[in-house]
Amino acid sequence: LSQTKLYGGDERMRRRMAAGVKHARLLELDFFHGQKLEDTSTATNPIRLAGGLDEFVTTNILAAAGTLSESELYEWLGTVYRHGVDGASSSSRVLFAGQAIINSLGMWGQSKLQTNSGRNQKYGFSISTLLTPYGELDIVYHPLLEGAYAGYGYVVDMSGVKIAALQPTVLQTNIQTNDEDGFKDQYLSEQTYLIANEQAAGIITGVTF
Repeated sequence: LSQTKLYGGDERMRRRMAAGVKHARLLELDFFHGQKLEDTSTATNPIRLAGGLDEFVTTNILAAAGTLSESELYEWLGTVYRHGVDGASSSSRVLFAGQAIINSLGMWGQSKLQTNSGRNQKYGFSISTLLTPYGELDIVYHPLLEGAYAGYGYVVDMSGVKIAALQPTVLQTNIQTNDEDGFKDQYLSEQTYLIANEQAAGIITGVTF
């Protein structure tokens, strides 16, 4: 393709862009659903995978198994807010939520949610804030929480989330063998996620709407 003139533009660049979006999507999914793995069966090239929130958070789990009530959420949040990333209490969290949870919160009345225009502009997506008895809860609809995860929500103190990168994301070009008639590029990330205090986070599961 590198020697062919295409009316649609640079095909290699188009594929790189599509692969970059897919790679970013997979990293995001790993943050939520990644499962730790170390495979040393091939000693020269061991395979290591990062764990995500599903594996890390075990203390604060709200299994709704149906509709989510306002009182149920507030009672559970009291436990989550009790701990901060440094062991002390903290008054700020983010809820990354699937569609079923977003719809449930909307039914409680929009007057309870404050649109956070400053943060919308800073981060590039819609953020609303729910004022709870324990502190602010920023609510973000996450489109990757879909299908079986549409009723899931992840409450996180973002000040305690870090990315530990052995190799920051890089585009490696022309990794094909010398005699291959074509090109091969790849995005590579070697990283894991660090959560400062597991008890300062929580997971909501099984919400239906």
